[in-house]
Amino acid sequence: MDHSFWWDIFSERVKKIPKRGESCRLSSERVHRIEGRYISLRDCSQKAIDAAYAQGQHVVANDYEEQADRLLEVYDQRIAKKIHITYDRQSIKFLFFGLVCMIISMIFSFVYVHAARGVFPLVIIFLIAALGLIGVAGFFIYKKIRILKGRGGLSRLP
Repeated sequence: MDHSFWWDIFSERVKKIPKRGESCRLSSERVHRIEGRYISLRDCSQKAIDAAYAQGQHVVANDYEEQADRLLEVYDQRIAKKIHITYDRQSIKFLFFGLVCMIISMIFSFVYVHAARGVFPLVIIFLIAALGLIGVAGFFIYKKIRILKGRGGLSRLP
């Protein structure tokens, strides 16, 4: 396969950013299926550069290197922003619902202490729900960090 094949695939994939933030991955992750194998965008650009060098087209290869660095940096920044927004929004949503459950539990515990004796199970149920929702929010934060930092992306991105 020649360098133009790999470069066309690379330039096509760099321009596309998934609509769903949950399916976004950085350029170093092997999530793109090309020729029956999973390959990262960085590997795809490197294959185009290597093929250009192998075909003796050093000017084209140097051009590819400059463009690939710039395109991958912009791609990673855009993906990182989308990942931040998506996972922060989800974690804030679950933290908010956890806070609401805690407030409802506090109201029921106040009612339990002062008047009604039958609301104690509701206090326990809302406390467990609040802890579960806060745990889910923590999971989304962990997942965001794992996606960005686990691949070396958090250290070089804003």
